[in-house]
Amino acid sequence: LAQAEAIAEKAEAGAVPAGIADDLVRVLHLEQRELRGGVVEPLQIGPEELLRTVPLLTEIPAQDIVPLLVQRSVPAGEIIVAQGARGSSLFLIARGVVRVITVDPSGFEHNLASLVAGDFFGEMALLTGELRNATCRAATPCALYELRRADFQKLLARMPAVRARLEETQAARRDRKSTRLN
Repeated sequence: LAQAEAIAEKAEAGAVPAGIADDLVRVLHLEQRELRGGVVEPLQIGPEELLRTVPLLTEIPAQDIVPLLVQRSVPAGEIIVAQGARGSSLFLIARGVVRVITVDPSGFEHNLASLVAGDFFGEMALLTGELRNATCRAATPCALYELRRADFQKLLARMPAVRARLEETQAARRDRKSTRLN
């Protein structure tokens, strides 16, 4: 499905002729039908439902956030966020599987989690812009929604009460984290 979406996007951008794109998508759908044993409806959770899974966003009306979300299709194997990079976005998974890994100083990869449709990652980058503490890689083709920090900050500027609660939550997290480290 992600390959078909990527081909359609390239066709819209003019990178692939429309007739060739149609043929490629048709072949992909035939392969999918053959693999699944019939027609399968794509699983994709809508942005409103995904937003309800993110505790820090539940106080903000969905109609205020949904227009800020950027849809992204990510092919299997692609790194979405890299450990150590400066973060600036939260990601909501609408379809697919994302592996969360860390790399220790010796270069050994540690699998931390597998995230699926309905999960999210990058909330601290959204709030603070801090460095990413893990790498997130698409294990399968993924459909994601991205909420960028700059857009989120503009939204919070219009909602001072929500901003204050988020800042309190951040402070409590930092306190818990420093207590665990001591």
